[in-house]
Amino acid sequence: MEFSDQQEESDEDSIANYNVKEGSVKEVLDEIYKIMSSENFIRKPIIFFLRDLNKFTSTTRQILLYNLLDWTVSSTLPVCVIAADSQMDITETFEKRVKSRFSKRILYTCHLSFESFYFFFENFLLLPGEETWNNHVKKLAEEVSTKQLIKKQYDVDPTLDGLKTLLVNVLCHLSASMTFQLTSKLIN
Repeated sequence: MEFSDQQEESDEDSIANYNVKEGSVKEVLDEIYKIMSSENFIRKPIIFFLRDLNKFTSTTRQILLYNLLDWTVSSTLPVCVIAADSQMDITETFEKRVKSRFSKRILYTCHLSFESFYFFFENFLLLPGEETWNNHVKKLAEEVSTKQLIKKQYDVDPTLDGLKTLLVNVLCHLSASMTFQLTSKLIN
């Protein structure tokens, strides 16, 4: 469990002064709740981020979800729970009591595979009616060095906005007299 202590060192009420002992999920959560509810605790918003939510949806672990979501609904504590998972229907695995506490605010995002990302790379460069240019783009897309370069971009920023930014920067540096030096511009 991690807490950030951005308060002054002289502050005796900092979270660093509290000690949470090991125990069952329920015992630990009860202890945290007691600490956060105490008069000495500085009331600052607390955000719990649960990555890979599916790991918390087995029947033995739903108590954590229930208690965290219950705090957001019924508590006077400023608590927010943010959860992430790649499973689109993750809420279907929630127990009834967890579903009842869940606010139903869901944000779906799309994660592109590298193959899709590469497809967009090629298609962003194609121009209608420009046969010579399009042939160069297709030839460029078949080169191993291009695929490696686009893979590096994908590893750094797998969004289409990042890809567009890269391509715009490269295309802005091409001059009209260049026959087709997109590969070298991409590499540089």
